[in-house]
Formats: sequence, C-alpha cells, structure tokens
Amino acid sequence: FELHQELAKTLNLPDTCYRRLTCQAIAVGAQGSREKGSQKKLQHIEWVDAGYLGDRVLGTEDSIAQVHPKVFTESLFSVAETAGTSIRVGTVEGVVVEDGKATGVKVDGEVVPADVVVISMGPWSAQAHEWGLSLPLVYGQKYHSVLMKPERVLSQAVFFQGLGDPEVYPRPDGDVYVTGFPDSPVLVEEQPGEVEVRADVCDRLVKAVRQVSSEMETAEVRLTQSCHLPVTRDGTDCQPLFEVH
Repeated sequence: FELHQELAKTLNLPDTCYRRLTCQAIAVGAQGSREKGSQKKLQHIEWVDAGYLGDRVLGTEDSIAQVHPKVFTESLFSVAETAGTSIRVGTVEGVVVEDGKATGVKVDGEVVPADVVVISMGPWSAQAHEWGLSLPLVYGQKYHSVLMKPERVLSQAVFFQGLGDPEVYPRPDGDVYVTGFPDSPVLVEEQPGEVEVRADVCDRLVKAVRQVSSEMETAEVRLTQSCHLPVTRDGTDCQPLFEVH
C-alpha cells in the first residue's frame, strides 16, 4: 500500500492513474428496484440508491487506494528503459538449464543469456511444463467485466452481496469497471489476446449494476472483456525452481 503511494509520486503518475477512495460492502435485494424515488441515497453511500438491504465499511481513504493497471505498468516500463533496461517483446520457447541452474531463455529461436529467470505467466504458467520445468499447476478462473461511463466521476468501490455479487470499481478517469460471475477454474487453453468474451455474462453485469443505481442506469457501456485470474489448487506459493549461485 505504501509502495504504490511512493511510486505514484516517484513516477509522477497523474491523478487519473492513482488516487485514494472508499470501499463499501452493500447487500441488495434479489430483484433490486428501479422505481423513481423508491429509496434515497444514504449519506455514506455515494451512488447506490435502489435495492438496499444493509452495508458495512470495507475501507476508507486512509486504507484504500487504486492504480490504473495499464498506465502504472507502462510508467514502470518507461522508467526502467530510461535507467538503461532493455525491454524485449517476443515468444518464449523455453528455459535453458545447465548443471541445475537457469542460464538463459530461448526467445523466438535465439538464446538470451540470463543470471535469473522469473516466470510470470499467470494463468498460462502451465505451458512452462512443456519446457520440462516442474511447476505447481496454475489454473485460470475466467472473469468477465464491462467498462461503463456515467455522467460524473465516482469515488466509491462497492462489493455487492446479492444479484450475483458483482464488484464495482470506479476509476478516476470516469470509467466504472464492473466484474463478477466467475467461471470454474480450468487449465487455460485460450491464448493471450484471444480470450472469448460471452455477451450473456456481460449483459448480466450491466443489468445488475443498473438495477441498483439511477446514475448507472443510463451509463454508456464502453467495453466488454474477459480475463483469467490465476489460481492454484491449494494456494501454493511460488518457489525458486533452481538454486542461484
């Protein structure tokens, strides 16, 4: 938490990339309600005004912050390159191992020497088994999400209980990220950038959030997408595969 705040200052990230906000868990009725004036907004709840049953605070601006993942990552890349780091984009075909030690990575047919190799493939980590590496099985749990654009910038994240338990993360650029309805974990066969997006799941997300908020009822749906959350069968931590000498 403190590191992200420090990096936001060090990287000179814009307000649209890093900010503090509040987070609330809100229980809503199974059907919600979109009747005008059916419920008034509570003082501590920013944008939910229908179907309310109860709530509890998950965090305040003293304990909750958010970063825009794409902008943050691109900023880290930019600083690394300025400091002399070379970033190479390619297809990894294997890890070169000599005497029990990783000594390089095969990228697009060429071996790139390395002192340390970090495998950070998320739900696609299982593909490293094809390279002869013994890794814990990593599964992918598909989550769909939508980006919606209400008329004003919202600043309260909400974890709903009810209507399928969607999670809503307003962003400082005005977008509202809505996700939920996860699939069961599987070994991922879909390739990065080619993950199927099912329209029916995205429609359920949009319908759920519109049922509980007059502000979100007319919000534009800007993007529908899906991704795989990496999970292990028993929560196994990542461990070094080879001793570093």
